[in-house]
Amino acid sequence: PVDVPSPYRGVSSPYRTILGIDLGTTSVKVSLVDVDSAATVFSMSKETGATVTMPTDPRGDEQDVAKILTSLQDCVEKIPEELAPGVTRIGVAGQMHGVMLWKAKQGWHYNPASHRFTTGKVSRLYTWQDGRCTPEFLRTIPKPAAHLPIATGNGCATLLWLARHMPEALEGFDRAGTIMDYVVAMLCGMELPVMSVQNAASWGYYDCGSRLWNREILEEAGFPCDLLPRVLDPGEVAGVLRTTWCLVPPRIDVGAALGDMQCSVLPSLVQRGDAVLSISTSAQLSFQMHPGFLPPPADPSSPLQYYPYFQGAYLAVAAALTGGNALACFVKMIQSWLQDLGIPSIKEDLLYERLLASAQTCGDSPLTIVPTIFGERHVPAQRASVSNIAIDNLSVGQITRSLCRGVVTNLHNMMSKEFLTECGVQRIVGTGSALTRNGILQEELERTYDIPLVYSKTSCGDAAYGAAFAMLLEMQKR
Repeated sequence: PVDVPSPYRGVSSPYRTILGIDLGTTSVKVSLVDVDSAATVFSMSKETGATVTMPTDPRGDEQDVAKILTSLQDCVEKIPEELAPGVTRIGVAGQMHGVMLWKAKQGWHYNPASHRFTTGKVSRLYTWQDGRCTPEFLRTIPKPAAHLPIATGNGCATLLWLARHMPEALEGFDRAGTIMDYVVAMLCGMELPVMSVQNAASWGYYDCGSRLWNREILEEAGFPCDLLPRVLDPGEVAGVLRTTWCLVPPRIDVGAALGDMQCSVLPSLVQRGDAVLSISTSAQLSFQMHPGFLPPPADPSSPLQYYPYFQGAYLAVAAALTGGNALACFVKMIQSWLQDLGIPSIKEDLLYERLLASAQTCGDSPLTIVPTIFGERHVPAQRASVSNIAIDNLSVGQITRSLCRGVVTNLHNMMSKEFLTECGVQRIVGTGSALTRNGILQEELERTYDIPLVYSKTSCGDAAYGAAFAMLLEMQKR
């Protein structure tokens, strides 16, 4: 957990703050942002441990919603007593594309003694990493009338797969949304969930131009269209907190849930000419398109997509599935080898440290690693490979450096330096734990892009801060 000491603790009169929430793939985070200074006065994060083992179908990726909710409320409970009364709004962001289901009026329970919620009749969360919608399956479902192509892990594709292959998984449920939409509906006591344009687009089959779901197309494919939520603008208020939540006071506005990617870059894209690169589990390079830009029709083979942003604008995004997860797999592979050989294992953090130190001392190498072990959305069948292997380039340092270079090269193949320059990008702001803690990755990034780079470990790349910041901007417009 990360607990930022607050200079406001001990103050008798509470500061006015906005609570930002990020429901990430592996952890949750909450941040309190001061309304007047836009500074973070408190933050806390916690690993959820919510991933469910899938021995019968390793392509599936599901999470336990109860564990996510417990981790979130554990963080909210840590808000200092002197700050909690000053919370004036709640902004929520989180992992896009995923889908979960619940039963109306039975989806959650509130305990008035603890001021906490527990899950009721809910499904698991089918995450963005779910791989059951194979290329073969995707060819059997209709093309969307939308500017974003459909891909495995997208909510509508997952629901279509479930309807065909696991119809029992849909039985008994009559509501659906992202994990963030569920939390917003829970906090506001909503009969019907709502969803922002950002998350609707991430599900697929949503036309951002007409602001409508592709209902006719989906109905013909046997999709349960009654599950599609009503869609609101990013920053729009979804409802009001119905009751005291942990220490947070009731009757405050709760915004429609937002995409974590858009919230991660929002505090950083304050000036034209900046692009934001975030490398954590995956990797995203994005910048805001010019006013009035309209995205081209969907092209599943294009590595570039245009995501709805704020105030009708769009982000040009290269959203790679390959990022820190490739490095994590490398580390786990070494740990597994050590275990198989009966050699005492090394802690993950120490192993990372030694690998990077070894890479720092070795020179350049012709060894080429294509680290796309998860494929990419525009080439889902692609797998990883290693080439140019020679007797003198197999040191652990050379392999580590080549792997880091491969992560950067994969991203550059999706959004090149030349494309950035043509679009007026003059600087890249780098963020994300896998990037800011990895000097080798930074070196390879600077060498490949040759554009001024700055690195941020603060609010840049922090979706919890961005969710609060989005609510703050909306409040200032009123």
